[in-house]
Amino acid sequence: MTVTHRFYKKQVTAGATTRTPTLRYTKVEWEGVFSLKSRSGLVRTTTYVPYETSRTGSSLSAALDNAQVDLTSGPYSVTLETAPSVSNHLVMYPRPASCKP
Repeated sequence: MTVTHRFYKKQVTAGATTRTPTLRYTKVEWEGVFSLKSRSGLVRTTTYVPYETSRTGSSLSAALDNAQVDLTSGPYSVTLETAPSVSNHLVMYPRPASCKP
């Protein structure tokens, strides 16, 4: 089973006190490959080239969707706190211990 999470980091880079601050958005993708019968898995992290803008809307979504890869790490091994399980036709999996904030 492959699980993908996408996170978007947002940072104000200029004009913090204005109505149109400049923002830097960075897309980060976390992909884990797990088995339903095991607590171990492999994780890969991909960080994309940041996009800087003072506007929001559809152009921001398109820019982030089409961002180029900046850095890839992994795959590296992780151990889940418990094995994934199935409940009401949904696969439930715990967060890897090494990925906790």
